[in-house]
Amino acid sequence: MPGFSLIYLDIDGVLRPDSSEELLDSCTLHLTSIIEGIFDRSGTHVKIVLSSDWRLYDDRRAKVQEHLSAHGMAIHSVTPDLYSSLSISGPRMNRLEEIRALEILTSVLALNPVSFVCLDDMALPLKQAVQVDYNQGLT
Repeated sequence: MPGFSLIYLDIDGVLRPDSSEELLDSCTLHLTSIIEGIFDRSGTHVKIVLSSDWRLYDDRRAKVQEHLSAHGMAIHSVTPDLYSSLSISGPRMNRLEEIRALEILTSVLALNPVSFVCLDDMALPLKQAVQVDYNQGLT
């Protein structure tokens, strides 16, 4: 039986572009296409891991789950919050990408997927990361 693949999903800039106050169906349909493409190529089931800061707030996490459910998807899990436990020196914005990458890698080690990809508007220092245009969202 094949394993599973993971998509690490950011929300702001990916499913909710800068120009929108809401999660966009058009961006979510592109996510569905990506999931179908991974399944068609690898034969693995694809699970979504929420890596966005939205994971830290119950109401926002519930909103994402409701939106994904309307498109036949679900949140499998969330990445750990390492930011609050790390001692950060220097400007916060200069380290967010590194911390997000560390949170994702911690999750990868715990979940042990066959493969993974990260969809984020930040330039994550991971070869599996796809940087999405914050203004456009997932296209």
